[in-house]
Amino acid sequence: SKAFFSQLNPQFVFNALTPLQSHILKNEKLKSLEYLDRFSSLMRDILKNSDKMEITLKKELDFIKKYVAIQQIRFTPPFSFEINIDPGIDQENISIPAMMLQPIIENAIEHGVKDRGTEGKITVEISSITVQAQDCLQVEIIDNGVGITQNILKEGHALYILQKRVQTLQKRKGIIASLTHETGKNKHGTIFKLILSKTKNLWMP
Repeated sequence: SKAFFSQLNPQFVFNALTPLQSHILKNEKLKSLEYLDRFSSLMRDILKNSDKMEITLKKELDFIKKYVAIQQIRFTPPFSFEINIDPGIDQENISIPAMMLQPIIENAIEHGVKDRGTEGKITVEISSITVQAQDCLQVEIIDNGVGITQNILKEGHALYILQKRVQTLQKRKGIIASLTHETGKNKHGTIFKLILSKTKNLWMP
């Protein structure tokens, strides 16, 4: 799992720097500076958590909000984004693998909503469910884009790493972990569904 996580960081950095390159080539100085400032803040978060295999749900969601904010700078007008979380979920006392949600949201942007303008929408729905008599966290990432294809799943390096990280968790005794996807409502867009045991520590015995 550590090996897969170490691959995810450089992949993320490469993808996240692409918009900055575009602003520089267009001589958009203010947009370049704004993007660089937000990107630096994001990198600080990654370095801060680089030695952690998991972080609290709250920190992961804070990271996602920063990531989406810098992605929205790329588009005029930008797509919309929202997070809806069950108020009964204790974000400070539930841990999830670090950077678990970012690859799915990146996919939703790049292969879903990036060309839809203000009509593009990504929603994160977080709720509690019971699986095999175990209290679990369910995270649904929903976009209204063009829909995912098998080619994207095969070629998407970050998604591949994410699937392998889930498979690693599945081997742990007493841990529920799954990642599935399906076509959205009315056959539009994609829904990724991540289910994880609700715990403060997924990796330790």
